[in-house]
Parts: sequence; C-alpha cells; structure tokens
Amino acid sequence: MMHFFWAFCGGAFGAMLGGSAAFALTGVFCAISMAALIGGADAAFLHTAVAFGPMMLPAVSYAAGAASAHYARWRGYLPRGEGRNTDRALWTLGKPDVILFGGCIGLLGWALNALMGSLGLGTVMDTSAAYIWFITLTLKIVLDHEVFSQPDAESARLGRFHRRARAWQPMMTRPFDMVLYAGVIAGLAACCTSEVLASQSPSLRQYGVFLPFSISAVVLVLGQGKTQVPTTHHITLCASYAVAAGGSVVWGVLAGIAAHITGDFLGRVFHVHGDVYICPAAMSIVVISLTVMGLLPAVNAYALPDAPLWLLLTAGAVLAAWLQHRGCRKSA
Repeated sequence: MMHFFWAFCGGAFGAMLGGSAAFALTGVFCAISMAALIGGADAAFLHTAVAFGPMMLPAVSYAAGAASAHYARWRGYLPRGEGRNTDRALWTLGKPDVILFGGCIGLLGWALNALMGSLGLGTVMDTSAAYIWFITLTLKIVLDHEVFSQPDAESARLGRFHRRARAWQPMMTRPFDMVLYAGVIAGLAACCTSEVLASQSPSLRQYGVFLPFSISAVVLVLGQGKTQVPTTHHITLCASYAVAAGGSVVWGVLAGIAAHITGDFLGRVFHVHGDVYICPAAMSIVVISLTVMGLLPAVNAYALPDAPLWLLLTAGAVLAAWLQHRGCRKSA
C-alpha cells in the first residue's frame, strides 16, 4: 500500500512541477543512478524506486503533469491553448483540485504499469509510455470529445502531413534532417548501449540500457531555460531497446530513425492541433519498443547480417537527401 500512496504523492508532485520539469527530474535521478553504477556502487534503489519507481516513473510524474495541465484548462483555470503547456508549474494556479487530480493520475499510472508488468507486457513494450498515451488520449476524448483535432488554417491548406504544416519538432521534419539528426543521436545511443552490455558489472548490464535515455532527459533541463534543445529520449531509448533485444548497432540506428519518423507522424495525428499534450515521444516509444522488443525477436530478424542493413540505411539516407533537395527546389 505504501507504493500506491507514494505514487499518489509522486503524481501530485509532478503536477506541482509541471510535466517537463518532472520528466527532466526523472532524467537527473536516472543519470545519478547510472553514475553510481559505473562507479561500482549499488544504485539499484535509486533506479528502481526513485527514477523509475513510484516517485519519478514517467507514467506517474510526467503523466500527472501533462494530464493536470489539460484538466486545469478544462476547468477554466488556464486559457485556451495552455492545456498543452507542460512547462508551467501548476502549483502557481493555487487550485488544490489540480494537484489532487495529478495525484490520482499518478496512482493510476503506477497501478496500471504494475498490472501490465505482471501480465508480461513489460518484456515486449514500454508500459510506462503506453500509459502516458492511454491516459492523455482518454482525457482528450472524455473532456474535449475529440480524437483527431482540426488542423489550423495553414496546415489544412497544406495538408496535415506536409513538411511545412504544423509539427511537433519543426526543425526535424525534412526527410534528410530526420535521417541525419535521428541517425546521429541513435548511433550514439546504440554504441553506448553495446558497450554497456559488454560491461563486467552485472548491475550495469541490467540497468545500463537507460544510460543514453538519461542523457537525453537531462538535456531537457536546458530546455527549462528556453534553450533550443531537441527532444531525443524517444530516439535514444528505442535505439537502446533494439540493441538490448539482440540487435547490433545498425539495428539501433534504424530503430532510432524509425522512432523519430513515427513520433513526427503520430504527433501530427493526435497532438499538434489539440489542447492536450499527447506526447509524440511516448507514442513513438510504444510503437517502436513493441516492434524491436516483441515483433523482431519473434521473427528472428536480428539473425540477419549487418551488411545489407547498412546498405539499406545508406540507400535511405540518399533517398531522403534527394527528396529534401527536390522539395527545396520546388519551394525556391
């Protein structure tokens, strides 16, 4: 029972801080636990009870922050358009029901995440990301009575999926930009994870898959100061999942690129035109983690040689560069 109360407090705290700050704090604690593991200390408590426990698990703290902002807008405490603002610390509203709502979201997140884990779903997908997608979309349906929001006038004219239409990360929407930026970030994560899995430390091998994720999450701390940093944790986490599931570095790079493309696509479908933060990163993590942890091992895809995959990646990059160049010429 203590863990459920702890999760309620974690959710309420996440609502007080706001979703972005709560998630960045998860990254900070994860990074501390990784540093302790690398140093040879027993940091399992920091990892399992704090960073990914009832205190800071994204399904608890981040989900509560994102959902509570939507609730506050629905209650009229925030103006239209602020329901998707996860940067705002909601304790400043002076509305206790918002904080209590966040606590309930956190408690439910911990309970459902534990249930999914007991059913074995945690071995084939990221259950924390799945809850984030589930609860925010459910609230959008219940409170706003919509699933797919109407695009703004410019996006409607161009088409929802046009590269110049409203997007989640506008600087990472052109074809070659997606492959380049996501590929570099995924390459870093895949190489790091490969080295971690070769470590002599059992604890580091067990938990070190989250080392690249912790770096991505800590980077978001800079975003609290309005520094223009990209959101990359979906890329690093999916790349690490692919390598840990039995894939090589090239599988990690492909998974990271696929994660960003999926996030951009699902963000345009569910997120960017609404007034609730239905996290594109969480949605892409659900889809890609299910693919690399569940589907690909089931069909023995990781037994394929690496050479054809590198050729596929190179061909995809060339095609993306050609498409981007062609698009730029048309716009000129």
